[in-house]
Amino acid sequence: MADWRQRLEDTTDEREDELTEFLSIPSISTEAAHRKDCRKAAEWLEQHLIEIGFDTGLHEVDGGHPLLDAELVVDEGAPTVTIYGHYDVQPPGDEAAWETPAFQPTILDDPDKGRVVRARGATDNKGQLMANLNAVKAHADAGTLPVNVRFLIEGEEEIGGDSLPTYIQRHEDDLDCEAVLVSDTHLWDADHPAIVHGLRGIVTLEATVEGPDRDLHSGQFGGAVLNPAEALVRALATLKDENLRVAVDGFYDDVLEVDDAQRKYMEQVPFDDEGFRQETGAPALDGERDRGPLERMWARPSLEINGLSAGYAGDGFKTILPASATLKLSCRIVADQDPDRIGQLLADHLREQVPDTVDVTIDVLQASDPWYLDPRNDVLEAAADSLASAFGGETVFIRNGASIPVVPDLDRLAPVALMGYGMRDERLHAPNEFFRLESFHAGSKAMGRMLERLGEDG
Repeated sequence: MADWRQRLEDTTDEREDELTEFLSIPSISTEAAHRKDCRKAAEWLEQHLIEIGFDTGLHEVDGGHPLLDAELVVDEGAPTVTIYGHYDVQPPGDEAAWETPAFQPTILDDPDKGRVVRARGATDNKGQLMANLNAVKAHADAGTLPVNVRFLIEGEEEIGGDSLPTYIQRHEDDLDCEAVLVSDTHLWDADHPAIVHGLRGIVTLEATVEGPDRDLHSGQFGGAVLNPAEALVRALATLKDENLRVAVDGFYDDVLEVDDAQRKYMEQVPFDDEGFRQETGAPALDGERDRGPLERMWARPSLEINGLSAGYAGDGFKTILPASATLKLSCRIVADQDPDRIGQLLADHLREQVPDTVDVTIDVLQASDPWYLDPRNDVLEAAADSLASAFGGETVFIRNGASIPVVPDLDRLAPVALMGYGMRDERLHAPNEFFRLESFHAGSKAMGRMLERLGEDG
């Protein structure tokens, strides 16, 4: 029987060629002009999975971009593993900022990073997705695939589409599995692979305070009519207390506090406060008192003013009392907090703080759930061992302060292991995005070993 690892070694050039072919498809989900390219990317993946032996189906859920559901059953009695990925990518942005065209993949030798492939979608998520597909193919070709495998690959991750959550809701009983594997995150650093076991959810809202029906002359009307900008700023000042805690009644009621076991995992993560400060460019780190930076970012909710607009801010001066003021605010929430409840609490608080001599309109725009999985879990432990075997170094268990809205939906199927192969410096969403080819190949080895582990444990 052939060895799947040898099969990977023997097909290195072929796999890199396939990756560059996939990356050349401009599957930009946010732009209607690229709708056909999104379908082309889905069909490209479908054909590759058919060649491996998968039964496949492309589904346009409620008119969305195609969702690929592909299943390979090797043994009805074996465990089933679901692998998630997305084929859609961000727009290239400023094309003049790219050193090579975004959809003309370029492999080059970087003196600091080794061999890399530069293209939009290289690290987010086409490169990581192909690493996993190649692992399954190597096992299938070698006759060593120990588990049944399902791929769920969407084309709406970058736009927060509903196709995959809706599909899971409608077909949950048919999607039963023992583990869900997601490679859409990054290593902690070059010496430490990482398993992400927690994500914050997000709540966003927009508030508009309206006063007079037009901008007024501040000399003729100032002091007689309440300034909407002042009313909004005074309300915002009540959102946090002197310890930088959110001062909204009930906000912390359901927060899952960090216990000693969870704190131990955080302490095992190599973190340099000063290096992180330099990365941010901020003069100092600050936040909720008596909490370290990692706990603040990973395990505590946060509230940020994302944008304020009112009056005149151009060159020179315009002495007006503005007709309106607008706020954009976001809140990252943590395990056990309900996004709908938090949105309502924030909206109610702001309404109470704005005087009735102006009008206020508040809309909650987005509300997605947080996600947390105790790292003392067989699936996560298997993923940690698999990453360490492929990348070297000790795997650390981390959380991520950002949100991946699809993960709570996937968690309805089985425990989710976020075992990414990227690095934070690979310019995802920015010009000149790239992916280290060493990580591309190591990722295939990590996934290949993970499939073995799940077969052994199953």
